[in-house]
Amino acid sequence: MKTIQPIVIHETKSGQIKVSISEFKGSHYLDVRNYYKDSEGNFKPTPKGCSVPIENTRKLGIAIKKLYLAAVEAGLIEE
Repeated sequence: MKTIQPIVIHETKSGQIKVSISEFKGSHYLDVRNYYKDSEGNFKPTPKGCSVPIENTRKLGIAIKKLYLAAVEAGLIEE
């Protein structure tokens, strides 16, 4: 599999939320996971997060788009 770099979607002084593609037991997943910064300044994954089978990525993208548009319509975020 071609290496695909994780994407940081949120960052604080002590942690990050990253989206990545992972492999487990021969299956691929879209992984959304919290990371913490260790004492040496390296980001390490936590158990907090979720993994979605890669074949459901399209459905997840459609759901996120619908939620994004609903949040804009509700005035929760700006477009």
